[in-house]
Amino acid sequence: MASIASLLIEGRQGILWGLGRAGGCLSSHYRRPNCPVSIRSSASLQDFIQLPWGASRPQGPIPVNLPAKIAARWPKVWPKLEPDPWIAQLKQVRVSGADGWVIDGKNQLLSEPSHRIGQCGYAHPAFRTHRWSKPAPLSGTTALLTCSHPDNYYHWTFDALPKLKQLGAIGVPFTRVLAPQRTPFQRESLQKILGSSVEVVPLASNAQWSCERLLVASEPGMTGNPSQWMVAWLRQVTGSPAWSGDKKLYISRGRSVGRGVANEGEFIPDLVKLGFEVIEPATHAWSEQVRLFAQASLIVAPHGAGLANLAFCRPETRVLECFSPAYLNVCYASVCAVTNLRYHALFGTRSGRRSIRSWREAMHVSPAALKQALQGDFV
Repeated sequence: MASIASLLIEGRQGILWGLGRAGGCLSSHYRRPNCPVSIRSSASLQDFIQLPWGASRPQGPIPVNLPAKIAARWPKVWPKLEPDPWIAQLKQVRVSGADGWVIDGKNQLLSEPSHRIGQCGYAHPAFRTHRWSKPAPLSGTTALLTCSHPDNYYHWTFDALPKLKQLGAIGVPFTRVLAPQRTPFQRESLQKILGSSVEVVPLASNAQWSCERLLVASEPGMTGNPSQWMVAWLRQVTGSPAWSGDKKLYISRGRSVGRGVANEGEFIPDLVKLGFEVIEPATHAWSEQVRLFAQASLIVAPHGAGLANLAFCRPETRVLECFSPAYLNVCYASVCAVTNLRYHALFGTRSGRRSIRSWREAMHVSPAALKQALQGDFV
C-alpha cells in the first residue's frame, strides 16, 4: 500500500503548516512547502487507499445555447485536474474547529483534509484561532465528513456528501462521523443517508477531538465540476422521487446574502401568469427541495447554491441561469452537462453600489430579455 506521505511529497505543494500547543495559542510558525522533514514527522500517514473509480465525465458537446463567455472558460479544466479520490487512515490526530481541520501529533495542519478554498498557508483560518479547548477523546475509528465552506448548500452537496461513498468503498467500519450540523440541510441529509446506525458528532468552533483512528477522504473531485458518479450516488441515496409533473420554478434568493435580483417585482407577476411557482429553497426542508426539483420541467434562477438541487432533475429539464456581469461561475453549466439538462444563461446588469466582493453584488434582470430567453430555442 502506497505511503500517502511520499505521495504528498512528490505530487503536492504546501502540505503541512506548523501549529502551536494543542491546548493553547496557535503559533504562525510556517513549515516550508514540500519539506520532507515536516511531512515525514507527521503522525501515521499510512494506509493510503486509492479508490478504483475516476471522473466518469462525458466528452460530449457543450450544452445547447451556452454563451461564448461561459464556453470559453468552462470545458478547459476537464478532466486533467480531476484526480481519482482516495482515503487515508490517520492515527492519533485531532480534529479542530467548526469546519474540521486535521492536526497531527506534531501540531502540524494537514492541508489536504483541511482544505479551504482561497485560503492556504498563513491565510488558513486555523492560524487566526488563538485558543482551543482541551481535546475530547474519541476511541475506535471515526470518519470525518466536511469540506471547504460546508455551510454552503452547493459545497455540502457536491464536496462533502459524496465523501460518504468514498468512505464506504474501503470496507473499514466506523460507527461515528464528525460533521458540521449547523444547518437543517446538513442534519436532514445525514439522517436520511446514515440513519441511526452511525453517531454524528457535531463540529463546533474552538472545540477539538482527539481521534484514536480517523478516516479522511480526499475531495471527491474538482470543486465546481461534479462528476457523473457524484450525481448518480446522490440520486441513489436520497431515494429521489419519481420524475413526474411539469412544474415551472423561479428560484428567488430572497433573504440570502448577496447576489439577489433587485428588480424581481418587475417580472415575477408575469412569471406567475405563465404558471411559475416562486420558491426560496432555504425555506424548504431538504427532502422538499429534492422533490420540487425532481418534478420541475423548467427552472429560472439567479446563480446561487440552491441550484445544487439540479442534481435531482430529470433529463431534458430546461434551466435558465441569470448572472450579474460582475460575477461568472460555471459550476451549474457543469451540473447540467453531467445530468443532460438543457442549459441557457442570461446576463443582467449591475445594480446598486459596487463592491470589492463582486460575487455578492445584486443585479437587474431585464423583463424583456427574460421573456425573449424563455421563448428561445432552449425551450
